[in-house]
Amino acid sequence: MAFKFSRLTLIPIGIFLSLPSCGEKTAENEGFIPKLSEITKEDVVTEAAVTGDSLWNAVTTLLEIPGLEGTQADVITSLGTPSTLITDTTKATAAANAKIGAVVATATEQQCDAGAATGPFLTDLTATIAAGISQKYSITIATGGFKIDSTTGAPTNLGGQTTLTTKVYLMSYKLKNDTDFRYAFLSVPQATPLAQTLAVKTEAAGTTYGFPLALYAHASTSGLSYGEIAKVAGDLQLGHILLAPAFPGEKICISPDANNACTDDIGKTSVGTSKPYQNDVTDLLGAYECVRTKLTTYAATAGASGSFSTTAGGTVAISNYAKISTDMLNSATYGATLAGASLQPLTYTIGLGRGANVIALAQQRAGAINSVLSSAGTDTATTTAKAALTAAGIVAPQTFSCAVSAGGNFTLAHGKNKVYLNYWVAGYSDFIPAASQTALEAIPGFKEIHATIATIRDDAAKDEATKAAEIAAYVKAIDSSFLMSLYHGSVANWGKMYRAKYYAGAAAALAAGGNAAGAAAAASTATKTLAAAQGANLVMNGTKDKVADLSNSLIFTGVGAGVTAAIATEKGTTGSTSPLAALGGVNWLSLGINQDGSDNGHVSDVTFLTGKSISKTLTKITSTVDEAAYLDKMPSEIISAWLTSECKGKSILSDASN
Repeated sequence: MAFKFSRLTLIPIGIFLSLPSCGEKTAENEGFIPKLSEITKEDVVTEAAVTGDSLWNAVTTLLEIPGLEGTQADVITSLGTPSTLITDTTKATAAANAKIGAVVATATEQQCDAGAATGPFLTDLTATIAAGISQKYSITIATGGFKIDSTTGAPTNLGGQTTLTTKVYLMSYKLKNDTDFRYAFLSVPQATPLAQTLAVKTEAAGTTYGFPLALYAHASTSGLSYGEIAKVAGDLQLGHILLAPAFPGEKICISPDANNACTDDIGKTSVGTSKPYQNDVTDLLGAYECVRTKLTTYAATAGASGSFSTTAGGTVAISNYAKISTDMLNSATYGATLAGASLQPLTYTIGLGRGANVIALAQQRAGAINSVLSSAGTDTATTTAKAALTAAGIVAPQTFSCAVSAGGNFTLAHGKNKVYLNYWVAGYSDFIPAASQTALEAIPGFKEIHATIATIRDDAAKDEATKAAEIAAYVKAIDSSFLMSLYHGSVANWGKMYRAKYYAGAAAALAAGGNAAGAAAAASTATKTLAAAQGANLVMNGTKDKVADLSNSLIFTGVGAGVTAAIATEKGTTGSTSPLAALGGVNWLSLGINQDGSDNGHVSDVTFLTGKSISKTLTKITSTVDEAAYLDKMPSEIISAWLTSECKGKSILSDASN
């Protein structure tokens, strides 16, 4: 059954990156952070013609993408040509409706199974971390959590402190129908949030402050180590609550080995089987549901309930989070009043390597959920869908202020990864040397994707049409360049909305006190701040992952910016009835990461993108952040600066300090 909701967004026709006919082709370096093994440096495309494989041809027909036949120039053009499932409005609408229906039907897969026997439970890792680091490095960690010193590569105290600043917990939790526990890290600052240390105002008049929640998706398929979080987040842990699940079937540990694989210092493995871009998406959102339900329950009941139980028999209360109040959630952003929507946590998302695409797919799934929750429809399909979400415990929108991703393999149907998809579907490649075929398996998720496609391809019981249909459906399900409109339904910069609300309140107070000039300035700032309160996405991409100067991440960014452009057009059209007019856009910032022999690489290229002036060429926007401030920084430094500045990527012309 296809559901049609009033807030369903449409993807615009013909907005995408324009490509030159040919260009430099260099080696793969997407996958930061951590640094991944590069494939060999041979050119992956040749001048030779390709006869084509019948199964491959059937799959490309279903994906509505051109094949790889012809000369080198033909192939390069093919790699940059978007699927008509993205550019055709009718087809995009049908696909989005189908996705909404599928998400509703599988809502229980992300349902937190909370209870006395199922958790979520917290285990304090302060002593475990201190003992492990002391034994391995002969260093004393006093701050609970730690960061990685960029010079020595060794753990060190957060913020140069010498006392406990952050507690890191192991969270044990279950989702619906789980037979055993899943595991996540939950890092919680121990300080009281202050205006001087956090720029997010919450509640009326901005008098209460709180720490944002950062939802982190890890990079590899070998598990999650706290060391990865320490390396990526660093001192960000001092001002953010961090939630990072180990995906199904994968280990969780404190310190990785030399190959970035988890050791057994905790000895826990999340229940399930590792399936990159499939069950990790619902796992991420399910972990989020477990935590945000606890946070909002504690706040709504003034501490009467909502504390976490600990494995030691005690309780842990987390009340110092940044809250999105009811009046904000029920503003024009969402229209209809939403049940249970009060006191939601202001949340950012961070995804690296494999986790970057997990975040993108999770936000598309959240956008599908929000399309249902925000619908004012009273038809049977809408009310049935809302009831299904309520039964799964999802009664408030999953909306994120901004996202950060680095080295994500967002798409298989476009760009260089399309060459790899051809190899996996056909079972051979006219493009990729044997050594590179083996090296591909080292890129997180690729080995599992290859195995999934090969299993379908080699199933003798299925005819070719069935195989093609299953492969095409699988690719569309894990390729986040499709359904980008739903992504826009899960992003809103609550931090800037709070600032706008704060200045509006200040304007009213100044006016009441007779200060007309001050009131006018504050009101002007409120208006301009609200206008800049789009959600934002910082995408860091490998500069070597290019065919015709186009990277995998830039394809994702280009499609997203195209949707934002269409939103801006509809908002500027008087009397527009398009669902796009009701959505907020996304500010896109693309950073190129050079591989320079260091662990993580450094920023080498900065491009601010906006949907307001995009046609076929992506253009820069003005920014309060000098581009030079990004250059030569490591990704971890950029992430910290981006989040602590409320995801700046668009200038706010202010008449007062903001």
